[in-house]
Amino acid sequence: MTEKVLASWKDGRPAKRAILDFVHAITTPGATFVEAADRIATFDNDGTLWVEQPLPPQFDFVFRTWEREVEADPQLAGRQPYKALIERDQAFFQGLATQEPQVVSTLVEAFARSWAGTTPEEFDAQVREWMRTVKQPKLGHPYVELVYRPMLELFDLLHANDFRVFVCSGGGRDFMRVFAEETWGIPKENVIGSAAVYTYADGKLVRSR
Repeated sequence: MTEKVLASWKDGRPAKRAILDFVHAITTPGATFVEAADRIATFDNDGTLWVEQPLPPQFDFVFRTWEREVEADPQLAGRQPYKALIERDQAFFQGLATQEPQVVSTLVEAFARSWAGTTPEEFDAQVREWMRTVKQPKLGHPYVELVYRPMLELFDLLHANDFRVFVCSGGGRDFMRVFAEETWGIPKENVIGSAAVYTYADGKLVRSR
């Protein structure tokens, strides 16, 4: 190991020592050795790889889309979840954290409504526009700049020791895959998350409801 390994992790702290000891044990012939083909590490994204306060980045992306939809069709303001968004009803969205069926179903329905008929390329373009133009409200920087350096250093260490690194999340797979490679250095195919259903129509793939 060079002195630059896990450079922003504090020397002598249990976390850094435990990681280095683990990687050494896995990659050194002996009782704990693991073949390179079986070395897999998985991580969540929100709050682990990048900032998630005051809300997870994907909700920022989704809420901005819904606000534009309400502007285009004011009648939506009387329906959930648009009503809760306009009224800043935190109690309603807390129901998502507790997985209340009615809240979850209205959110899923709204997700489907917003992007039904969208091709993968069209959705990617929307996410890239959000990445380019939107700044995190508390810190004033684009979300893709608010990535935790210690975690990127950990990725570098694992990659250098032949680990395959995956991001596994309840968040949207297609959303995360847009920026995974350039932000985290993780290939698209190594991002696993909630996924929309696609259908083949008129010679192209589109999101279904």
